[in-house]
Amino acid sequence: MSASFLGSTRAASPTVIRLDRDRSAGLLPALASLVFRGLALLVAGAVHAPLLALAVTVAVTPVWLVAVGRPALAVALVVVAGLVGCSVGWVRPGWVHASRRLLVGQTVRVLVYRPRWETACLAAGATTRTGSTVHVPGLVRHTRTPHGSDELIVRMAPGQTLASWAGCADALASSLGVYSITAHAAERPGWVVLDVLRRDPLAVERTAPDPARTPRPVLPVLSGSSRGFSRTPRLIPARAGLSAPSGSAASGVVLGRDEHGHDLVLDPYSTAHAGMQGATRSGKSSACYTLLAALAHRADVIVCGVDPSGLLLDPFTTRNGGRGGAFIATGTSREDITRAADALARLVALMDDRVRELRADGLDKLTTFTASSPAIWCVMEEYPGLLAAAKAIDNEAGAKPGDRLAPKIAAHLGRLVKEGAKVGVFVLVLAQRMSADALNTDDRMNLALRITLRVDNGDAVAMLHDGLTRDRTQAVRQFAPGVALAESPGQGVRRVRMLYTDYPTYRARVAAGLAATVAAPVIRADGTPGVDVVGSVVTLPSTDADESSECAA
Repeated sequence: MSASFLGSTRAASPTVIRLDRDRSAGLLPALASLVFRGLALLVAGAVHAPLLALAVTVAVTPVWLVAVGRPALAVALVVVAGLVGCSVGWVRPGWVHASRRLLVGQTVRVLVYRPRWETACLAAGATTRTGSTVHVPGLVRHTRTPHGSDELIVRMAPGQTLASWAGCADALASSLGVYSITAHAAERPGWVVLDVLRRDPLAVERTAPDPARTPRPVLPVLSGSSRGFSRTPRLIPARAGLSAPSGSAASGVVLGRDEHGHDLVLDPYSTAHAGMQGATRSGKSSACYTLLAALAHRADVIVCGVDPSGLLLDPFTTRNGGRGGAFIATGTSREDITRAADALARLVALMDDRVRELRADGLDKLTTFTASSPAIWCVMEEYPGLLAAAKAIDNEAGAKPGDRLAPKIAAHLGRLVKEGAKVGVFVLVLAQRMSADALNTDDRMNLALRITLRVDNGDAVAMLHDGLTRDRTQAVRQFAPGVALAESPGQGVRRVRMLYTDYPTYRARVAAGLAATVAAPVIRADGTPGVDVVGSVVTLPSTDADESSECAA
């Protein structure tokens, strides 16, 4: 918290209102009170909003000059002010934006927050009472943030806690006429910080930038291992060195932005698995396109997995230049599901090899990734539908317990989720609706990043985000396409707007990324050339094929 916040004492004490005082005063005292309040407002404006006071003075001065018989001077002042304004608008120095933000903030502070504060707190129940005395929290400071939101520093009334403010935040937002208010703890005991949004910042769609325009350093490559885990360094050409060093500031992929202007970032080298759910046309596929298109430009990341429709992972297949073909399977026929189980089994074997390498080196986890020892992201597209198809095939064939495909797929995925993060094997689970049958509690708790777009009921929200209020859970059903709840370690649940990428752009960007990293080695299973396992596609009612083919708006 800033030093000005820690040292501020202005309006620090809560206001005390006597409920039993006599309000039946005469007209003259009421008029005097009104004049006094007007003067107090002018003084408060000069103190709390000096830039606003200066702007008002400049605007009023020509009118005053005309009133006192100096019209020529008034015209000259207007002309000079206009010339200065046009010059500044043409040059656009950096301080102009900051001054505009300060002016807007001071205007809102003087005309909205301070005049309405006492009434809003009383209406929202953000006060405490002892006998006939009502204690109104003190509005200490208002700050306009660079992202356009407001931050109110409040000294709580006696008996209030952070939970008290969390409970009345919605009512206070309605009383102040703003979109939303979020309360969080301040550094000083007895104080609270309110993040105020005057409008919905997530209403406007944002397009994902082209990952090829992000410069990245040349990447050292290791070679010589049958499973792509080795320690002999060499350098690949600069055109293929598109990956930032693991753990660097540039290593994360920006997926969206939250209400307060903070980016939602997935670090492909350290994010311990991710889960994303959303109904058809909720924007889930578009969010996946943004992530996978960015990963395609990294020589030290491989994208693989199981995709029943074949649309999401097709750009990463070997015939399209992908390097993880040995671990890609598509389709929903019995042969395709069998190949999917085999692909996951090969991925588990690679994970076990890396674990043995770590044990031999006396390490507990893999932290450095290269083109031949890459981070591996296994995408499980419409995982509940995949399991449902596998169970249906097992039942139709009358398979014995040891030959059933669904338990094999679930067991392989469970091992990857529980053990893979330490050796750079990560899982992205996608579903229209997460269910306990598809992903058990132990596996769900290992998903570090959880994203929920619009879903059809609150139970699905609780699968990924436990402990939300009923109102907040039900609000997810009304989310616009691309708006989501996101939760990650240390961040809590926040509302975000996911970046938009359409399907043609996704395919083009993946192709460009794979072409740029063509010098990086293909990762093979058991030392044999990787060949994609591509089978026939069987349409299932529970799959998300429609959403993948018809991009989210």
